[in-house]
Amino acid sequence: MESASNANETSISTIGFGFCDQTGKRILMQEDSVVLPESFTKALSKEGKIVDIIFREAKKESEQSNGRQWAENFDRSGGNLYIVTSGTVSEEETTVLFTKPFLETHKLIPTTPFEKGKLSDSNRAKIESFKGWKVKDSHSLVKLSGNRSIFLVEFELKGDSALASLVVVGSDKILYKDFPAKYDETSTWSVDDGGQFGWEYYKILAVLEYEGKIELITDWVGAEGYNATYMQEEGQTFKVIKEGYRYTSPL
Repeated sequence: MESASNANETSISTIGFGFCDQTGKRILMQEDSVVLPESFTKALSKEGKIVDIIFREAKKESEQSNGRQWAENFDRSGGNLYIVTSGTVSEEETTVLFTKPFLETHKLIPTTPFEKGKLSDSNRAKIESFKGWKVKDSHSLVKLSGNRSIFLVEFELKGDSALASLVVVGSDKILYKDFPAKYDETSTWSVDDGGQFGWEYYKILAVLEYEGKIELITDWVGAEGYNATYMQEEGQTFKVIKEGYRYTSPL
């Protein structure tokens, strides 16, 4: 049986992050650690479905590049270049790339937008009891099968201690990914966030299932860039397996 550490190493090498051009048909993945770039043959479309891609070449960065990893600087950027052969990927969000072995063992779970939902009183009470923090507000993100939903929950400050959590609420359990921070009216969770978590800038790119456990791929937009995260359920929390950052600070 494959060990947890080996499984995580496999996941790291079979999922990647990048960005696309303005057409959504070309992708750059800027990961120096990728040994076999041609092994990545699938990507996540802007509709949350799987599309086919093919590796074209290792593209060099132009001297005219402004260093921004976004569509407007695509032609001047360097990295592993892929062509989307079916469908398109999102110009705005971080592009997620997969190998065939990854998708053979990880099931993509369909999601439904759930933008105006709130935590029920009972779930709110459960969360407050478990975390020991009073809920300030909650923001729904998506619904899943099995009567499950994903929320961002903001808690009341405890002095200068701030806390927000990504919460997966199900009928049998609640899972958490915490974002603790020291409160600052200018920059608490990210640069220039005004002391607000900014739930509208946090996106669920994909939800997967692996060996009966939930996995999440998220994209968090800050003032200077995008932070993509791949995490796996572990107990009542989520363990971060892989992260990718791309710099997009306005010129």
